[in-house]
Amino acid sequence: MIGKTVSHYKIISKLGEGGMGVVYKAEDTRLDRHVALKFLPSSLATQDAAKKRFIHEAKAASSLEHPNICAVYDIAETDDGQMFIAMPSYEGETLQEKIARGPLEIGDAIDIVVQLASGLAKAHEQGIVHRDIKPGNIFITKDGHVKILDFGLAKLVTETRLTKSGMTLGTIAYMSPEQTGDSDVDPRSDLFSLGVVFYELVTGKLPFPGSHEAAILYGILNNDPQPISKHRLDLPDGLQSVIERLLRKNPEERYQTAHELSVAIDQIEAESGGFAQQRWRSDSVASRPRRRVRWMPLLAVGAGIAIVAVVAVLIGPDIARRLSPVSAPPLSAPRITPLLASEAFESAPRWSPDENMIAFEARNEGVWDIWVSDVDGATPINVTRSPGSCDRFPAWSPDGGQIAFYSDRNGPGIYTMTVTGGRIRREVEVGLEMVQQSLLFLQWADGNRLIFGDVDETGRKDVYEFDMDDQRLRALTEPQADGALAGMLSPSGELLAYCQPLLGVDVEILIQHMESSKVGSLSLPGREVCWTPDGENLLVISTVEGDRDLWAIAVDPSSGSQRGEPRRLTTAVSLSQVSFSPTGERALGCLASSGSTLWVFPTDEGVITDLESGRQITTGASSVWFPQWLADGSGIVYSSDRRGKRQVWVQGLNSEQPVLLSEENSWPAIVSPDGRWIAFEVDRGDGTAGNYVVRPDGGGLHPLYQTLPEGISFITTTDWSADGRYVALHTMIDDVWKLGVATMNLEDGMASEIRLIGVNGGIPFWSPEGTHLVYQRTEDGKPDLYVTSIDGQDIYRLTHDDAHEWLAGWSADPSYIYYGRLVECGNKEVYRIAMNKQARPVGEPELWMTFPGSIRLQQCMDFRDDRAVGAILEERSDICLIEFEAPVAK
Repeated sequence: MIGKTVSHYKIISKLGEGGMGVVYKAEDTRLDRHVALKFLPSSLATQDAAKKRFIHEAKAASSLEHPNICAVYDIAETDDGQMFIAMPSYEGETLQEKIARGPLEIGDAIDIVVQLASGLAKAHEQGIVHRDIKPGNIFITKDGHVKILDFGLAKLVTETRLTKSGMTLGTIAYMSPEQTGDSDVDPRSDLFSLGVVFYELVTGKLPFPGSHEAAILYGILNNDPQPISKHRLDLPDGLQSVIERLLRKNPEERYQTAHELSVAIDQIEAESGGFAQQRWRSDSVASRPRRRVRWMPLLAVGAGIAIVAVVAVLIGPDIARRLSPVSAPPLSAPRITPLLASEAFESAPRWSPDENMIAFEARNEGVWDIWVSDVDGATPINVTRSPGSCDRFPAWSPDGGQIAFYSDRNGPGIYTMTVTGGRIRREVEVGLEMVQQSLLFLQWADGNRLIFGDVDETGRKDVYEFDMDDQRLRALTEPQADGALAGMLSPSGELLAYCQPLLGVDVEILIQHMESSKVGSLSLPGREVCWTPDGENLLVISTVEGDRDLWAIAVDPSSGSQRGEPRRLTTAVSLSQVSFSPTGERALGCLASSGSTLWVFPTDEGVITDLESGRQITTGASSVWFPQWLADGSGIVYSSDRRGKRQVWVQGLNSEQPVLLSEENSWPAIVSPDGRWIAFEVDRGDGTAGNYVVRPDGGGLHPLYQTLPEGISFITTTDWSADGRYVALHTMIDDVWKLGVATMNLEDGMASEIRLIGVNGGIPFWSPEGTHLVYQRTEDGKPDLYVTSIDGQDIYRLTHDDAHEWLAGWSADPSYIYYGRLVECGNKEVYRIAMNKQARPVGEPELWMTFPGSIRLQQCMDFRDDRAVGAILEERSDICLIEFEAPVAK
């Protein structure tokens, strides 16, 4: 067959064969793609029953459009009567090949099982039972997608059986008890087989072993499998119970549906705080493994946003591929032009329903207001005009007569007003925290329904709907382990697209079908979403290829399933907050830019309200983080992305040119008190990190420690004690930040001992006496400051108010803890608390520094004598017009 052309398929090579067919790799000469052709064996070609089953396989598989089920392109017959099926040709391996290398990591096994359950749920909903779920019929693509192969043994539940009475189908070791006899099977039989696969994934062994078929059958019908704890000890108890329930002899005692199984796994994951390998969820669209999100010890600030930690998302440029065709016309690369540009920070632009006006928010000198302008941006008018309140996030009513917006004027909530700013009234209360972190979003849906993000009493964030007619408030999003934000209803109201509440990073984008409540994920991670007016495209702001660009994903407007590959529409333009015009001809967005510079401030002037008393040390559009004084005060060591990636630099106070210390992607840097060593962390790019030390002149680079303690994937050192004997550190264990201390040898710059002190938290700083650490800890989504002794026995909570606190540092003489407070509308102030030698506060906190306008102080400062060094962020956002070559609406 090699080299032959059958129909329009040119056969390239043989891929394999089984009892029901021989598979070849071929080239589809019409569509210029590789496919897999499955031929009915010639020995069976004349048997009507075999042909009937072969056709049955094609029909069964072709009726199942789902990313976890192998698609069927075509069924045909050769000139000499051989029948074949054309299917996608995937790159990857079968699960059987994967298991042959040994048991899988728990997170990987979970991801595979959830994807299998997703595909089976689709088949079962259409009345199709696979009846041969086994590792050989499961394919794992190189992108981590699970594909269920070979529906040749599938049976329509309502259809007459294709096999003679008493004949078993399937592979013995993976059969359900009812399948081994003459009983009818239903979807629960596939769940038993999935339980066998699950057991094998985590143990590398079959639950019902045997040296011959009779022994295996006896075990399936009579024996309980060995407890998984006999083979491995790291499986959570809840998952062991899940597998045991799947393997119950009586179908009534198993999970009754694949969806019920997925819900059980999600619940266990939520209760346990996540499995070792986080995963992408998929209920109705394709999923892929989610790569670990690492929280780094720094504050990212932008557009009035403060986050307790900068998040580095290790997602590569590879995107999961889709094989189904795109029906909607593709969006073109748009033309982007400035529309509004001023000294104010402008964001959240929205079209009026008639496309004659736009509404947006603007911050000028620290005050947020709602503005309205014509479409040319020539005559903007402030319609809230309230210097004493924070007014943000406008949304037009469907008739264009009103605007909904957030305000705190009479308590934090969603308010409505006329387009000229009249008849303002509060409709519904929302959590102040949503605005403090710029997490609020607002959509006025058809009728009098407001869609927005809010937080409940436990700190969980979700998408809510408030009906202004009947005053009814309800959560729209189905429970997600991490919550949900940035929700946008599709134009039809049938679908809700939303993200996870991790601000400023690319996260999983989910689409929920509002009637069925089914939830699926898109293949492209992102941070913002926007529907086109026809509901057939979802626009996503994503940084998977390095820039905050606009991507388009075709979506089935009724089911929410993804169609085709994501397509990048812009390159390196730093877009955000895109919203389409009602006709679909154009969109609005924001063009943002930001950078940060090093500043030195005198610390003997009490309250500082401007920058005139400070001195700027660095210039340029790059960003800097985590500055620390050199031991002699002659310069500053810091991290900067001035050369495209974060690296460690030294800047002399009297020198214009900085000195590069690390070529690798690295931060933060801390200095030993004698000035001999600078320690920093290097990001290896694979989810792990190493720590190194180097001399201030760049010489003597070597690892900080020889080996990492067991169970710790990385360590971040944040401060060196005054006597030089210890460094403070934090690390993550089981997804929880833990404080620790490393004993140092200043002669060779090596850590001789690393020990945890039994305290949850991050970013620790030493007290001047070296007896205590001040650190951050987040409870219920709110960061606060705590002080602990280095043995973890003396813990004191330093801040108790409703504001979000972030740590700046601890000065020596006089002894103050400096910290920032994120207050209303994202404005920040720096406070200080006097501390005694017992690490307890003396008196009340006092305001030390405030910043006007868009200027923000980043987290972490360092103090020396009467000077402090910190990083100042300056940001800009202007509204732009995004025009496509042709309308996207029908």
